[in-house]
Amino acid sequence: MRLVPHDLESLILPNCGHYPAEEAPEAMLAALTAFLAPYREQ
Repeated sequence: MRLVPHDLESLILPNCGHYPAEEAPEAMLAALTAFLAPYREQ
């Protein structure tokens, strides 16, 4: 996927497999909150 988008971010959640919302909910929420923060004020 790195060949297609101009601005790509990736993250590996430790101790998480295929279901991040179930396996690492706190880490997923933190990652999504940080990713979406710039759009919050718009």
